[in-house]
Amino acid sequence: MTKKPTPRKSRAKSVTGDRVEWTLASAAALTVLSLFGYLVYDAFAAGDGRPRIELQRGEISGSGPVYLEVEVSNFGSGTAADVEIEGEVRTASGKPVLAHASLDYAPAESTKSITLVFPAGTSGDAVELRVAGFRDP
Repeated sequence: MTKKPTPRKSRAKSVTGDRVEWTLASAAALTVLSLFGYLVYDAFAAGDGRPRIELQRGEISGSGPVYLEVEVSNFGSGTAADVEIEGEVRTASGKPVLAHASLDYAPAESTKSITLVFPAGTSGDAVELRVAGFRDP
């Protein structure tokens, strides 16, 4: 019985395979360490976890009722739920006219848009905007 010759591995192929293996392993390790570092940074740099809601007037439109677009921005690091926004304007007789809108939630570091509706003839510049309240989710 004759022996079959065993194929010889080329030393060059083995070295090249080792280099590729070490390169891929290093890249994977660097990716995992970077992700871990980001998660640690995010945990400590997140702030106090409270929402910080600010309002800004947008466009005014409407020939009958006046539609005032309002941007609601949460610059805080926490989410706010059931955000109530109020707009108040005084008529010529001094009677206040209120408009309400609510957002289901305002995620951290986000901006959403709402629209408040006022009676015809209301000046959008005279509207006082305020956050009436919100709750922690």
